[in-house]
Amino acid sequence: MRKKIITFTLILIMLVSLFTGCDNDNNNQTQGDPVVLTVAGAWTDCMALNEVGRAFTQKYPNCTIEYEFLQDYYPSVMKRLTGEEKIDLFFSTNIQQNDDPVKSNPELLENVLDLNNFEGLDLTKTFNGLIDNFMFREQNAVQRKLYSIPLGAEMRGLYINKTLLNTLNIPVPTNQESLLEACEILKSNGYIPFHGNPGSFGQTLLYPWICNQVANAENYQQVYDDVNSRKEGIAEYFREPFEFLYEELVKNYYYDYKTAQSELNLFVKDSDETDVLHFFNVEQNGDIYTKIDDIGKFAFMPAPMSMKGLMDKGKEDFHSNIEYVFVPAPVGVDGGYVYLSPAHAIAANKNSENLEWSIKFLDFLFQPTNNKIFAENFGIIPNTTDSFNYISSLYNIPDNHISHLGQVTFDYGFYNIITTNLTDVSKANNPKYMDKDDNENYSLKPFDFYFDELKGGLTGV
Repeated sequence: MRKKIITFTLILIMLVSLFTGCDNDNNNQTQGDPVVLTVAGAWTDCMALNEVGRAFTQKYPNCTIEYEFLQDYYPSVMKRLTGEEKIDLFFSTNIQQNDDPVKSNPELLENVLDLNNFEGLDLTKTFNGLIDNFMFREQNAVQRKLYSIPLGAEMRGLYINKTLLNTLNIPVPTNQESLLEACEILKSNGYIPFHGNPGSFGQTLLYPWICNQVANAENYQQVYDDVNSRKEGIAEYFREPFEFLYEELVKNYYYDYKTAQSELNLFVKDSDETDVLHFFNVEQNGDIYTKIDDIGKFAFMPAPMSMKGLMDKGKEDFHSNIEYVFVPAPVGVDGGYVYLSPAHAIAANKNSENLEWSIKFLDFLFQPTNNKIFAENFGIIPNTTDSFNYISSLYNIPDNHISHLGQVTFDYGFYNIITTNLTDVSKANNPKYMDKDDNENYSLKPFDFYFDELKGGLTGV
């Protein structure tokens, strides 16, 4: 009988050990004093962090994630990396030696943690194309460093005013043909279809298409090498999107920022907040905001996907009944294009008194399930290995219409050249930039004028 009691007791101890030890990590981490991890950001609030933070605390009740809004952001971050009231983690852009000197000065590098291959942080399920772009590229360095981790991918696209389209019985466009048909109906009914600042309109709308001309070319390596070496004739790879902007949108006045600014009181973009006011047809007079109607003045606004949080907040704040949708801009003959570039990132304070918890939270944040929750609330594409599948499931976009920054990064200022020329074309129907004859008649400069500029910029001659 005594043997049976001893045997039963041993079994009971083993079972208790089994169930209490199945999450030894959780058990160890919930002992001791409560911990608050402070994560700093430049936004007044961050619902995405709050969502993931709650899930983290549910798993680790001893640790609470607290978001803190900092004004005058980067100078404030620098002060809070050291001193008594330290932050533990902070949102950032890419931290590189040769980037913006304010955001990547030597003092910042001295106080942020190198997260590359850091023990306890598993990044094997993230998207290599995003991580590689954020690796620290120090000259003659044997081992690369990772000072900030992209939280996901930014995606340029198109916000569509479905309410306005519905009033004219226009379906949401899915390709170039249906987009242009919608534009013509809108114009014939007195609307300017597209709205946006000429300084960003073209690149937001068309850069994904331009990048896909390289990334998904049948002979990708040859096309890449030609563009990277600035070979004569490379502008032809990009003729189609530039012609579309000039011949279809600008020449037909489907995009006419001058008239929108002067006659519709839609000032060109001062900020994302201003764009939200415009989209929901809210006028500002000093501190007074007045919603004009629940229909709107334009149908299409190119913008990044991450603007969705601001759009949702604006819709709620102004009690707008305008329904909208975000889609990859349907500018291609067979649909839209997607180009992924790193969104905001997160970095860790090397001087944090809660460093072990910081790493544990980062590891939690970049587990695919948790990162997708963050990304959905933050308005970005998740930083996961299945990002392309995620996009395809959302927008029915084939893989050969998706590209990422790593596929179109060149050894010269390609992006700046493209952006400058897209801006020039976007301004082509503004009288200020048109040709004028002796009788004061205005006419657009020919497309070849702009395309020759593009050729010269890309080839460097």
